[in-house]
Amino acid sequence: MKLTFATILAAASMVVATPHAGALTVYALTDNNHLLRFDSASPGTVVDTAITGLPATTTLVNMKMRTTVQPSGAANPGVGSLWALGKVGSDYRLFVISTGGAAQQIGSNLTALAPSTAGEGNWGFAFNPATDRFQAVGVNYNFTIDPNTATAVRDTDVFTAQSMFPAFSGAAYTTTSYGGPSQFYIVNAGDNHNLCTSTNIIAGGLISEAGATMWGIGLSAASDSGFDISGSTALLATNGVLYNVNISTGVATMIGNFPAGTIARALAIQPASFPAPFTTTVKIKGSKKVTTTKTSLVIKGTATSGAGITQVQYKIGSGKFKKAKGTTNWKFTAKLKPGTNTISVKAIGGNGVASSIAKVKVKVVTPL
Repeated sequence: MKLTFATILAAASMVVATPHAGALTVYALTDNNHLLRFDSASPGTVVDTAITGLPATTTLVNMKMRTTVQPSGAANPGVGSLWALGKVGSDYRLFVISTGGAAQQIGSNLTALAPSTAGEGNWGFAFNPATDRFQAVGVNYNFTIDPNTATAVRDTDVFTAQSMFPAFSGAAYTTTSYGGPSQFYIVNAGDNHNLCTSTNIIAGGLISEAGATMWGIGLSAASDSGFDISGSTALLATNGVLYNVNISTGVATMIGNFPAGTIARALAIQPASFPAPFTTTVKIKGSKKVTTTKTSLVIKGTATSGAGITQVQYKIGSGKFKKAKGTTNWKFTAKLKPGTNTISVKAIGGNGVASSIAKVKVKVVTPL
């Protein structure tokens, strides 16, 4: 049997709105550039903060929390930061929003997101902890956004079996850690009003409906729908109401109403805990104290990190670090001076975390 959105609402109205277990802190973006903070069990009680520091004519269209961080850099406010996709005139840009409502633009225009790609209220925007990237999907258009460089790349267009021109809105990943498997979900507020899913949204193409069809009937194509997933909790905000969603069946259960007049166009759930950052280790093969008569020596070793290894560096004495050949298996030729040479080695993980320094002491002696 198909469950319509009207049926769900009628059933929900017969009982008191039901809070769900494990209430979490949730942030919402409104249609007038305000940031809301509330408990997921009590959407009627919010802390409402006007977002400041935005360029004139900015409309923030969607928002997500960055729950893992791969590399470090200037455009990296870190784990737990709120990132928003904003439209400034006819341009799209990235912003980081502090919990106090202060906006900071990251980079310049996302030139790949042409003004004609989608209506400002119809962007699915999600953060993928597995790749440390955002995904933006609007109508058929599909983009990967790198928050570290503030650049967007257009991926293959997307569509559903029942809707060649969907009106996608809220989106989220079930992924929890860097390098983990990715499952993408997105709200289609277009022809068939479904919750859709994909195991590889970057590849685009056909994406499937996740569970009961017609679950979102009543939403217009231009409706703003906030959607996010954290652990076993999936939340949908639409038409001033917050719902708990079963992502397997598509069935939505009403939790409660937002304050009167509040339209939440984006949701970002703060996880109960953030995944621990990956550590990086480096090991030098062989003895850590070597005596030789040679003026050069090949040093080898291994490096590991759950985030991958970007490079291994070494230095001799107080010299500057240089790049070794290889990553997880690495080597370099050390040019030695008479006496004791202290050689230091470190590895850099894909999340920007450096290992502790590993050392080997090589004593060069004059042959008899």
